[in-house]
Amino acid sequence: MRAVQVFLAILFVAVAAADVQPIEPFKSYPNSCKAAKAKKDGIRKLQLNSGAPFQVFCDAKTPGAGWGWLVIQRRVDNRENFFRSWSNYQQGFGDLAGNYFIGLDLLNELTSDQPQELWVELLDYSGQTRYAHYDNFAVGNESNLYTLNKLGLYTGNAGDALRYQENMKFSTFDRDNDMSPKKNCASELSGAWWYNDCMTSNLNGLYLGGEYGNDLTGRGMVWKEWLGDNYSYKTVKMMIPLAAADFQPIEPYKTYPSSCKAAKAKKDGIYKIQLKGGEPFEVYCDAKTAGVGWLVIQRRVDANINFFRNWSSYQQGFGPLTNSFFIGLNRLHNLTAAEPQELYVHLEDFTGQKRFAKYSDFAIGNEANLYSLYKLGNFAGSAGDAFSYQRGMNFSTYDRDNDRSIHNCAAQFSGAWWYNSCMYSNLNGQYLGGEYGRDLEGRGMAWVQWLGINYSYKTVQMMIRPKN
Repeated sequence: MRAVQVFLAILFVAVAAADVQPIEPFKSYPNSCKAAKAKKDGIRKLQLNSGAPFQVFCDAKTPGAGWGWLVIQRRVDNRENFFRSWSNYQQGFGDLAGNYFIGLDLLNELTSDQPQELWVELLDYSGQTRYAHYDNFAVGNESNLYTLNKLGLYTGNAGDALRYQENMKFSTFDRDNDMSPKKNCASELSGAWWYNDCMTSNLNGLYLGGEYGNDLTGRGMVWKEWLGDNYSYKTVKMMIPLAAADFQPIEPYKTYPSSCKAAKAKKDGIYKIQLKGGEPFEVYCDAKTAGVGWLVIQRRVDANINFFRNWSSYQQGFGPLTNSFFIGLNRLHNLTAAEPQELYVHLEDFTGQKRFAKYSDFAIGNEANLYSLYKLGNFAGSAGDAFSYQRGMNFSTYDRDNDRSIHNCAAQFSGAWWYNSCMYSNLNGQYLGGEYGRDLEGRGMAWVQWLGINYSYKTVQMMIRPKN
């Protein structure tokens, strides 16, 4: 009996030992780029106190700043939309290696954990760089509306354009916390910032590519003390110093169908097509929204892609084919010139209701004709005809005012469109998330004949299909 007990005890120990997994030692991370000894630019993992680790971009190359800086905001081009809501700015957005904002919640944690400095670097379009350095920087928490609590002493050569914002609360177009008695500064200036009444800096404003006109005053990435409030910089960066396999075989020559219809695309997805005499290119074919054969020329699904862009951006097109994008005016002209097309506009509101507008003929001109909407056939659909008012109009952007109004409609309505004087539709306007106030009138993705001029839809999709 005792021998049996001994055997069972040994067996139990052996089984228990077999189940034992060594515990991985707890890993902690530095609390700053400086502590990480980050002497090269790149993404690092940090950790504050006992919180969860998170990724940041550490900068070690900015001239005059030295190493160990943590980038909290960066602007390098117009690909990322910075005219965003309160919740977007709380959480942060963008690509750590490109355009991004770190997020107000994390910025509060970082500046509460230990004393911080702030470095602002600006680059203009002549290649000149200037900076502003503040020796004490801290942002409040959500209950304090992320107030710019501390700024400290200024040094630098860009001018002190942030001082006027000290002790101000953060504002976005949907959370007006500024000191202006008459206007919503975030809406007025197309940004999100610590607005006073209103600002001498606006680094989350629109990427407008250098000097711009008085109709857009203050709406660019402004640092007024250097180049005034009608200049938007080429790059902006804000930082705190928390103390043979590559060979690709050449594809044999191949011709492709000329449209999604000719490709017999019966599933949604990216296909390669080719117009007569041209190079192949990729398009997105839609087979579910309105039947097979449709080619998507524009789509809006969220606020991630900036649509308030200049003339050359709209000529070339922008955005990923599987997300929000515009196909480009040059390509759109080529497609509509190659064979007769019809147009389908799909709209979805924030209650899930869907409506459409269909036009029996659609074509736009070439660059010499300013991409005019010279063909727009008969309307059918449930969304109302909000596009016929634009028939025959030239395309306009904020830097190419080709409309019939005494105003610059593209600048006024934060879009790019075939404006008349001005519009009943504005599907390249701002993504404003449903109904919005009169201070932003018409600046959303408007289709007036359905939900009026002060409603911006959840999704929009414009598609063409050959008529024959």
